[in-house]
Amino acid sequence: LPVAPAVINRPDLFAAVVLKVPFLDVLDSMMNNDLPLTTAEFEEWGNPQENRKVYEYIRSYDPTKNIDKMFSLSKAGQNTSSTPAFLVSCSLSDMRVGYWGPAKFVAKIRENESQMNLRSSDVLLNWSADEGHFGSGGRYGRLEEQAFELSFLCRMIEKSITAF
Repeated sequence: LPVAPAVINRPDLFAAVVLKVPFLDVLDSMMNNDLPLTTAEFEEWGNPQENRKVYEYIRSYDPTKNIDKMFSLSKAGQNTSSTPAFLVSCSLSDMRVGYWGPAKFVAKIRENESQMNLRSSDVLLNWSADEGHFGSGGRYGRLEEQAFELSFLCRMIEKSITAF
């Protein structure tokens, strides 16, 4: 969870980010008692449905709720190269982090870029239908996953070098 809020608050520090099955839609998830882990998390995080201070605190760092902040920093000139590149992974079979959170996050980035006529950054959503929260099973599946992530990062490094 801490990586996405860091990128939202200081996009100028990041060229590329890999978010593996990230918990990005925190507030909406914590407001939905039908999700399997929500009520169990109340003990650790507090209940935003019953406590306004908890609600406001979670809202203050929720990555999806604060994406606009990243774009306002870009507009203010604090991040001259638009937004960082993102590789966001999710799985339809993940019982811990719903696929809709990463999908919503990526869609919101793309929507903001379009509205602000910014250079389209590399924002990839890597869906998996059969993997769980911990990614590919088996040695080769994990190696393929790591190779994909490293190739994304190498490509973003290459793009940032040729941009100068």
